[in-house]
Order: sequence, then structure tokens, then C-alpha cells
Amino acid sequence: MASYSNSACQSANAVFTKYLKAYLGVPYHSNNAIVHHITNTTPLMITLQNLVNQSAGCFQFPTALHGYRPSFLAPATGPALYDAIPQIPSYFWRSKVFHVLPRLAFNRKQLCREIFDSNHHLKFCTNQQFHMLDYDTCTCIGCGELITHYHQYFCTQLQDQ
Repeated sequence: MASYSNSACQSANAVFTKYLKAYLGVPYHSNNAIVHHITNTTPLMITLQNLVNQSAGCFQFPTALHGYRPSFLAPATGPALYDAIPQIPSYFWRSKVFHVLPRLAFNRKQLCREIFDSNHHLKFCTNQQFHMLDYDTCTCIGCGELITHYHQYFCTQLQDQ
């Protein structure tokens, strides 16, 4: 049914996901499943595939083509489903809960960086250089213990500041 390669599909999905990450103001290394969960979206190619399946019945063909079916109108197999929840890391469920993303880019970025826990190297880690959270080397500025995701919610020294 699909007339595109797997790499083309992955590239299109990556471009769409990078756009969403730029809109949210989070780093490109952020988890894709969390991005799709927060924005209530699906990868682009799944959305397009579902649109094709829904709209294929609107074509009208001449009676001379009765019985013939163009290759792009293969029998619909039902909507392609995407569920981000199983792909979301368990630590994410400790993050803040929000109901609506802020319209202002600055506020949206601040909220999303806290939800994605991407500010640990800026505010909480003794290593101020950009790096991914490492459970073995990242230590807290406040309490001196190893940092886990959302450490700022549990550290009494940081909450007092």
C-alpha cells in the first residue's frame, strides 16, 4: 500500500517532531513520545495514512473503470493507531500536570523544560556544562547527592532556597 521508503517515513516524522520540539522550546534530544503525548499529536506519517484511509471513498470514477481499483486505493485496513504511553519513561509521571500549553513562547518554554526535566544542568547540577542527566556523575548543588529526574521536587535544600 505504501509507496514510500521506511527512511523517507522516518525523515518526515523526524522533521515534524523537531518542529514540535522547537515550538515547545525543549532540546532536540527530548523524548519523542513525551512530545507527542503533551501536544496530543501522532507522528506525521501515521496522521497522513489515516487521512488517506478516511478520504479515499470520496473519489468518483467513470463507469468504464467499474471493477478496477487504482493502486493507491488499496483496501483500507482501518486506522493506524499510535499510543505514546508505553514509550514514555516512567520518571515522566512525576512531572508537573498542566491543562493547556501557554500561548507565550517564553512561558511555554519554561513550563516544558520543567516538564521534560531539561534544566538540571542549568540550575541543580554541579557540572554547569551542557550534558544529559547521568545518574552516576550528576550531583546536586544543594544537598550533594546524586541527581535523579525531578530531583528538585524531593531535595529539601533546593526547596528552602
